[in-house]
Amino acid sequence: MVNIAPYKVDGTLLGEWIPAEAREVREDNTSRKVDRLLDHKYGLLKKKHALASAIQGRKKYTVLELKMGEEK
Repeated sequence: MVNIAPYKVDGTLLGEWIPAEAREVREDNTSRKVDRLLDHKYGLLKKKHALASAIQGRKKYTVLELKMGEEK
């Protein structure tokens, strides 16, 4: 069980905390899809962070599936 909330990039809370369930998704096709979506949304900024992560030895993202409220 986790609690999630919408927030600004600076961490300012924009809404109420919502209880949810989280699980790690380990399917390769899901990881590739998330990678493409991040590329599309963040472009060069995402590539910069991916390069920094690779230099530090962290090459893979952790993908979480969240189920909130009545979706549980």
